[in-house]
Amino acid sequence: MTDGHATSSLGVLLPFCCLSCVLLLAEEAYSQDSRNRTGQYVHELWRTEDGLPVNSVQAIRQARDGYLWIGTQEGLVRFDGARFTVFDSANTAAITNNYFTSLLVDREGGVWAGTFGGGVVRYRHGALGAQELAGSPKNRRVRCLYEDSRGSVWIGSDAGLTRWLDGKATTFDAKNGLPGGAVTSLCEDRDGDLWIGTRTGGLSRLSGAGSFGVVSPEGFPAARSILCLAADKAGRMWIGTGGHGLWCYENGRVRGYTIADGLPDNAVRSLCEDREGGIWIGTDGGICRFAGGGFSRYATGDAIDATVVLAICQDVEGSLWVGTLGAGMHRLRRSLFLTYGRREGLSHDSTTSIYEDRSGNVWVGTAGGGLNRLKDGELTTYTTKNGLPSNFVLSLWEDLEGTLWVGTTAGLSWLKNGVIGKFDSTQSPAAMTISALYVDREGFLWIGTAGGGLLRYRDGQITAYGREQGLQSDSVWAIHQDREGTLWIGTMGGGLSRLARDTISFVGSTDVIGGDIVFAFHEDSAGAMWIGTNGGLCRLQGSTITKYSTRDGLLSDTIFRVLEDSHGNLWMSCSKGIFRVNKQHLLDRGAGRSGSVVCIGYDTADGLRNVECNGGTQPAGWRDTRGRLWFPTNGGVAVIDAEGIETNRVPPPVFIEEVLIDQRRVESTGTISISPDSRSFELHYTALSLLVPRRVRFRYFLEGFDREWVDAGARRAAYYTNIPPGRYRFKVVACNNDGVWNRTGAAFELSLPPHYYQTYWFYGLCALATALATGVAHRLRIRQVQARGRALAVKVDEALAHIRILRGMLPICASCKNIRDDKGYWNQIEMYIRDHSEAEFSHGICPDCMKKLYPDFVEKRGSEDAPETPSHDQQ
Repeated sequence: MTDGHATSSLGVLLPFCCLSCVLLLAEEAYSQDSRNRTGQYVHELWRTEDGLPVNSVQAIRQARDGYLWIGTQEGLVRFDGARFTVFDSANTAAITNNYFTSLLVDREGGVWAGTFGGGVVRYRHGALGAQELAGSPKNRRVRCLYEDSRGSVWIGSDAGLTRWLDGKATTFDAKNGLPGGAVTSLCEDRDGDLWIGTRTGGLSRLSGAGSFGVVSPEGFPAARSILCLAADKAGRMWIGTGGHGLWCYENGRVRGYTIADGLPDNAVRSLCEDREGGIWIGTDGGICRFAGGGFSRYATGDAIDATVVLAICQDVEGSLWVGTLGAGMHRLRRSLFLTYGRREGLSHDSTTSIYEDRSGNVWVGTAGGGLNRLKDGELTTYTTKNGLPSNFVLSLWEDLEGTLWVGTTAGLSWLKNGVIGKFDSTQSPAAMTISALYVDREGFLWIGTAGGGLLRYRDGQITAYGREQGLQSDSVWAIHQDREGTLWIGTMGGGLSRLARDTISFVGSTDVIGGDIVFAFHEDSAGAMWIGTNGGLCRLQGSTITKYSTRDGLLSDTIFRVLEDSHGNLWMSCSKGIFRVNKQHLLDRGAGRSGSVVCIGYDTADGLRNVECNGGTQPAGWRDTRGRLWFPTNGGVAVIDAEGIETNRVPPPVFIEEVLIDQRRVESTGTISISPDSRSFELHYTALSLLVPRRVRFRYFLEGFDREWVDAGARRAAYYTNIPPGRYRFKVVACNNDGVWNRTGAAFELSLPPHYYQTYWFYGLCALATALATGVAHRLRIRQVQARGRALAVKVDEALAHIRILRGMLPICASCKNIRDDKGYWNQIEMYIRDHSEAEFSHGICPDCMKKLYPDFVEKRGSEDAPETPSHDQQ
């Protein structure tokens, strides 16, 4: 449902949409008992557009590792539930003929595949190889394969019969007593005798002693064409013929079944016993099942009807795989949900409200088909022709006197003893849309309307409650009286209110309970009120309100109905389907003791014909006295036995199918060592749970690189780039559709060698070279320091020598302490300094000499020094 639907002018029925693309099979003789669900199967189809090489499927078998093998007219196919891998003459040398007729899985897990003209190929240890068959070309036209209890593999061909044992082939034909004609089918009985069906020679038997004999009990002509054989757990031998129906051999007697007994066609081409002991029969006119002494035909209106069924196989998870001539490969598996729709006799597929009365009758309101009663497996319909004001029924409730009240888009009616009466009162809600009905413990009938508020009725008296009395909206969609007697009122657009002591008080809307539309109430055994709104789920206990939404793990924020099973799970309906959550998980989440809640959703893969449930009516779902949960949807009423849900406990085998290094495929066995120049690698893996492959989940971890497990969801590939050199171990695990994990998983080891410059020896050489260079540099530095020291010593010596020379040139006067110049000492000093430096000499007159030489000038200037004095040369 969308909010647009919720706030429409009608505002009563939510939602409506197209039918589901996945169909269910309906058994013609249908039982109400949900424990007997043989009549409804989820049907899926694969054709060439999905990956099959051709739409004709001759043979189907599941190998021990979990892969499904498919024989077609254009190659041998392996299927993991998501991907098809085709082996043919173009990519496999062992295959010389692409027309595969038969398959066998031997006790060692090998897969044998017979071709019509190319003999037999065998898949084991990951490779296909040819099994050589001697004899005429007819011996290579293989029609059937079988392994007996002694380990012999029997090959039926146009040339007769071949036994393969311990690597040797032994041929049997007419010369050995085998009746003429191509061998079409083989089966061993409980006595160890091998039954042999032929194309034109009827039925024969090879005893344990090695002698052939014709099987011709009274009433069974030996000349019939035998197309298939199957021995059941009860010891009976079932025989399918080419035009003479199905025969059952037991204790030396046979009984035949034909179209007159319920077979779709008298040509029976395939047989399979299921886990419950039923016999599935593939004919030229479709498929049927024999159980309890009678046949059940399945009419779906799709490609499996009236087609030639060539092969039937049941896998370890219980799914039934069906190969057809030109109509692809089909899969039938048990539906978790029973569905009551048009094909079961319901008046309309769009259902609105459900109620179980005190007699155990289940009443179903529809959107346009009136009212339906389901009693003892029989459906009875009430419409406007019977007195209903409208065929659009929205609400149902039974009062304390056993009268069923019926709310429609055109007013209120009642039904008792098969008679419909119109509600008659001076204050009648005539022509009103009645969206909710409820009878409280005092016997008052509460009527919720779309636009007319809330009405209370008893003994011809009506009391109205609307905006003036405190309601925030006049459209009432949900009503409930709690154990304390308080009446809770859910409205469209006005949130939640309660009525106590004839006074309405407003509880809250979006800011308090999460939404302004209240669809449903559920009070649990602890007295907590669970409220479905357009903003999620709300729990109200006392004054404490806790809100839950998709952010907490819910499937949807629009909750149409809340029901509880005996295991403490809350089941909720929404426009995306039906889902359940453990109530304790919700409480832990609300208290902050856990993260997101675990929400288990159900959709078309579980048998819902249409995932969109309906709401805005009351009651939009019901738990019956047997614990079954009923939900109205746009594909009929969906019923689930919440007490007896079967969990898929088969952990899926996990395989690493392909390893790509830089987009090139490499063998995935052993430890792979790849080039150090490799930039990326990817690993393609799978898990063989065929029940609901899209719900298989994977987690993987690359030891040595990843810090934690990677949650890959449904993705079946892992990608890595720029991985540093080293040894790594890749591990992948998976769970099936019900969360059962294979913790062992599959592993793969990878070695990524380094470049030479990333190796330890290269690092060592670099370190050694660095050390040597450091040593040489150190020695050079020492030499430099030593050389500088020696040069400095020379300079010091020269300076000392010069000082000694200067000492000889500097005669000092003992009296005035000035340097004497009586023998030219000054000239010698000046010349020496000029030769050994760049000093410039200035020849000025000192103050003492100035007084002696120019006393008048000095006296005139006073004690001030002249800025410029005559040089000695000017004198």
